[in-house]
Amino acid sequence: MLLRRMDEAKAALQQAVARGPRAWEDHAVTLRQFRLILSSLGQPDDWLSILDPPRALHFTGQMTLSGDKDALRDVVAGVLAEERVAFGYGALAAGADILVAEALVAAGADLHVVLPLDQKAFRQSSVEPWGQVWASRYDRLLAAAQSVGVTGPGLDQVSPGAIALGDETAMGMAVLKATALAGEALQLAISTRDEADAFATARWRAAGHRQRMIRPASEASAAAATSPASSTRSTSAVALGCVLDLPPDSDRQVLLTKLARVIDEGPRPLTAPSWSGHTLLLTYATPGEAEAVAHGLRGALGAQMRMAAGYGLTDLVANPFGAGMLAMGSTPETVADLLRVTPPGGFYFELCFAATLALDAPSDTARRLTNLTGDTAGPYALAPGA
Repeated sequence: MLLRRMDEAKAALQQAVARGPRAWEDHAVTLRQFRLILSSLGQPDDWLSILDPPRALHFTGQMTLSGDKDALRDVVAGVLAEERVAFGYGALAAGADILVAEALVAAGADLHVVLPLDQKAFRQSSVEPWGQVWASRYDRLLAAAQSVGVTGPGLDQVSPGAIALGDETAMGMAVLKATALAGEALQLAISTRDEADAFATARWRAAGHRQRMIRPASEASAAAATSPASSTRSTSAVALGCVLDLPPDSDRQVLLTKLARVIDEGPRPLTAPSWSGHTLLLTYATPGEAEAVAHGLRGALGAQMRMAAGYGLTDLVANPFGAGMLAMGSTPETVADLLRVTPPGGFYFELCFAATLALDAPSDTARRLTNLTGDTAGPYALAPGA
């Protein structure tokens, strides 16, 4: 290629791809590098299409399906083939979720299950009420899945907040995968009603990603397409923990004032900042807001600060000790654990934060999200920008 012998370069590349046809991440790195080289040479890069990656899919849909399910299964299989889907991310509720997941497995794609609560509890609340046949299909898919993650471990009831957190995480995981492959993330939604699964479909569109909608025929006798929900009102929020690593002779008042100024210039926290000796805890509505503040803190204090963040279910309650609100939940504990392994100047976070940040972030930010262990659970880090 450097010698502009493009026919020979294409033949060599085809041989390499044939030896590692599913080495998608390696393909992605090669694709980026070769495009840069060809651009510098003033050469066209259309012949690199042999490296075009498959797509990563987020799937969602209503829980009750009526009509000709075989025909619907064929439609789903056709979409997966047309879009060259090789990775699927979503839950396994009775109905559309399970139908798409089965089509993914049948097509040889990697199925990644993301549940809003523990496997047994989810089975009881979102699968078993629709019959044992669905429960058996759920069990088979769990066994066939490439990975199974739970965004609300310990939860025993479905709630809108838990479902939303699971959806956002699954969507973001699809985006993270697509970004790693230099490819595209796509959503497939199955619904007979505009309002069904409104959060997942609207959230995906708002993030600017492409969507395919399937509208199966509906029947008036179809049951309500909702999961049993608890009465607990929870939302998802970010806990951002910051530790100041300061030498004994440092002027702490000056540094704390600088810290406060950065926080005041950023998005408004949901709760008042909490300071305990050398650790500051902040609560924000979204990972994007927390990332913006973390970026400012990193610029102001550099290696003097370690940061970690988690995104999880949070109950906001009136502060009985003063004005404002208090955040109740287990996310601060996750953040405290991450801070123990975060190096000076580092910013570590868990999967739900990483996935949701990727869902909303520009592609250059998504590319800077790094899995530090290779395990889906992370932790993750955000490399400094250029």
